Amino acid sequence: MRTPLVKLATVVACVLASGLASAPAAEAQSRVYATQIASPTASPALPVSRVAVRAVSAPATSPVAASSTRVIAQPTTRVVARPRATVAPIRVTAPWVSLRQLGVVSQTQTHPVPPAPAPAGPGQLGCEVTSDGWIGQGLMEVRDSGRVIASGGCGAPLEVPAGRYDVTLTFLDALDRPQQTVPVVVPEGGVARATASFATAILEVRITKDGAAAPGITSIVRDGREVGTVGSGVVARLSAGRYELNTRHRLETKTSVVDLASGQRRAVRAAF
Repeated sequence: MRTPLVKLATVVACVLASGLASAPAAEAQSRVYATQIASPTASPALPVSRVAVRAVSAPATSPVAASSTRVIAQPTTRVVARPRATVAPIRVTAPWVSLRQLGVVSQTQTHPVPPAPAPAGPGQLGCEVTSDGWIGQGLMEVRDSGRVIASGGCGAPLEVPAGRYDVTLTFLDALDRPQQTVPVVVPEGGVARATASFATAILEVRITKDGAAAPGITSIVRDGREVGTVGSGVVARLSAGRYELNTRHRLETKTSVVDLASGQRRAVRAAF
């Protein structure tokens, strides 16, 4: 089947070929072809649904005959691509609301904070140190969470706030100054006492030269640390245990080892 464009080209060719034809004849021929183009029996592939045919008279100087026919195809539907719309971001600002408007302030005001508890009142703390049943001189240091808050001798009690403490007691009558730490609870308005018992012994070093007593000095060492010195014939109280004795007489030195038991009294001879 011939397409409408082919038919339209045929119409134009016919008009040009019949240049000397009369205007009425050419117009009649154009109407015939225009009717064929617009006929419902045309091909469904035709991109246009309406064809306008207009006859135009040619000028007298035209080599074409008295008139010619112009055929214009006009589509019924025009599709225009529109650009995609750009949506600008919208910024939403929430209105400011105070806590008072939300009722938070009024609720907190109905629950007042209870006052801090009053500090505990003071109490009395004393101490006592003993060795083999007899009372000796002692020193105490009162610690709260490792911090020393008070210290003093065992002769008079200390005034401290009521509470629990760690008390370190030192036995001053022993040359090596042994210590013990005990827990103590001091009641409010009451008296507490920290006590400790130490195991000690008595040591005497006697220095001789050619069988006769001689002057000299002895250094007493325990676990590699010198705990004190004593002269010849001087007694010293020491904690029970093993000691190294370094005795010097003039330019000479002698070393010995001694073990002391609790409650023992022992004399050691250093002969030069």
